[in-house]
Amino acid sequence: MDIRDQHALSPVFDRHQIDAVVHFAARKAVGESMRMLAEYYEISVCNEDSGFIATASFS
Repeated sequence: MDIRDQHALSPVFDRHQIDAVVHFAARKAVGESMRMLAEYYEISVCNEDSGFIATASFS
């Protein structure tokens, strides 16, 4: 599930009592992250921020 997709998250939050959200890195290869800095930033930082915003909107 894409944590940026609030429409997909909504039914999950409606059906379940969510007590915590844990974000795990989608990618973790150090060498690759140095070559693909922008992509890793987008995946790790921007997606995490979007996920926290989406989570907060359901609390």
